[in-house]
Amino acid sequence: MKVLVINPWVGNIAEYTKGLCEGLSSVCDVTLVTNYYDSNSSTDYRVIQSFFIKSEKIERGVIRKALRGYEYYTTYKMIIELAKKNRFDIIHVQWFLMYSLDLRFIKELKKYSKVVLTAHNVLPHVRGEKYVKKLDAIYNEVDMIFVHGESIKNEFIRYFPKYQYKIKIQNHGEMMSRDTAFDVSAVPQEIQKVVDNSILKFIFFGNVFYNKGTDILLKTWIDYFSETDDLLIIAGRSTEKFDTFDELCVRARDIKNIVVFNTYVEDNLLNYLISNSNIVVLPYRHASMSGVVFTAAQFKKPIICTDAGSITEYVQDGENCFVCAATEEDLRKVIVEIQEKCTISRLEEMGVKLYNHIESNYSWYEISKKLIINYQDLLNA
Repeated sequence: MKVLVINPWVGNIAEYTKGLCEGLSSVCDVTLVTNYYDSNSSTDYRVIQSFFIKSEKIERGVIRKALRGYEYYTTYKMIIELAKKNRFDIIHVQWFLMYSLDLRFIKELKKYSKVVLTAHNVLPHVRGEKYVKKLDAIYNEVDMIFVHGESIKNEFIRYFPKYQYKIKIQNHGEMMSRDTAFDVSAVPQEIQKVVDNSILKFIFFGNVFYNKGTDILLKTWIDYFSETDDLLIIAGRSTEKFDTFDELCVRARDIKNIVVFNTYVEDNLLNYLISNSNIVVLPYRHASMSGVVFTAAQFKKPIICTDAGSITEYVQDGENCFVCAATEEDLRKVIVEIQEKCTISRLEEMGVKLYNHIESNYSWYEISKKLIINYQDLLNA
């Protein structure tokens, strides 16, 4: 079977796509069209690095937006020619970015192959409701839609009930290929000092916006834990206007046991921060699935997570994580429980359990074998 995978992003989605392609390449012929700056150099399948050659490195603004649109269009024109020439059995899209253009591209690609989509989120995290009509048009055109769990499937059906017959569950796979190493000499001394002088270290990392609940976490810490010997680290930049979080960041400046990096955090520093933390916090108000779960597993760190989306379908409460509601009171209770009842060695054991659980249950090879069955069912329909 010949499969074309399309992913325009770098970052976590690129890591996810790499795992998917590695699994698929063990059972079929895979070609990946990806971002120009994707570090994927696999020899197990063909990699074409084409999306956003110039615009990826330009600061956000009108010029970048216009150039990005042009580059997106030209890359998809290349993909259409590739599809026409190669006649893939399946074209599997990982993310749509420009819905009006995407709709045109799907219709063109369907002339040559079946087109399927992984809906990593049912709606975009930011102002998702405004895109329902455009997504409805896209979901009408694709031949099959994959989601990462039962909860996401149920959410999808609430918004788009007429397409429930197209939905299949395809688990998110392990992301164990990330380099976890770091050079401590490149980490600023003042950061090392704060980390070394703290007892328990709690970390949130990733993009910051309302649905991530970062403001809930920060306010809870300011109100209840600012006098403790433990440390809260927030490593990630805001991706939208988020006044509540920005105001809390101002309050946090004078609190010694809070470190906020409201900016992009490069890999060496982030690896140091995660490696030296005891627990990863996902205080999400709303989510579908999160690659942070798999990154935490790779670093052998347990997590605190809210019952958002399908995240809790991948973890075991009390064994390798702590589940709570996305409220200050519930988050306070679970942090107090950890402070009073969990030793550092207990948290380390939970982190190892998360690593083993993810590695045992979310192998890309096993996921891909099931995915091929879905592909075959579509081709035979």
